[in-house]
Amino acid sequence: MVDLPGFDDHGPDDPDGPGLARDGSALLDRSGFWAAHLGPSLEADLDDELAEMFDEPLSAIRATYEELTDPAGWPVFSVDAGGGARLALIYRNFVEDGGIDFLFAGGLRERYIRIAVIEGALEGPGISWAELASVADRQHGYLERDRTLLLTFAGQGHSGVHIAVSSDSHWFGSRV
Repeated sequence: MVDLPGFDDHGPDDPDGPGLARDGSALLDRSGFWAAHLGPSLEADLDDELAEMFDEPLSAIRATYEELTDPAGWPVFSVDAGGGARLALIYRNFVEDGGIDFLFAGGLRERYIRIAVIEGALEGPGISWAELASVADRQHGYLERDRTLLLTFAGQGHSGVHIAVSSDSHWFGSRV
């Protein structure tokens, strides 16, 4: 279980039961993960072309995608954004109404807020490229920086509203 204050991760069949969010970090090293995660952003089908693009077996990509989108458990990937702030990406796997939510909690905020959602197309302000790069630069080691960019890339927005990273106080705050 992963606790995401402010985010309802209860399924419709058990609104009072335990949440469905679970740590997805073990999936990061699984064969087919990056193809399964990035394929929809690339508008690629789960087919031989995607397998060739990522040099991964199609069966591994499909198996990982099934686990990413399993309604019984919603994988969460958390990223340290510095200064106590966190970004979280969660596969919200309602049957026939799934999506990927990009959440943020930090500074004095104790609750996660949704900054973007993918339900077909990106909705919400998202995260600017400069902000993604800033969060990635806060990670320890090149592998963690690269993973952070790849995990959060699909949440990149381009609207006038954005989440700003302050380099001196390490907080995020909305501004127009």
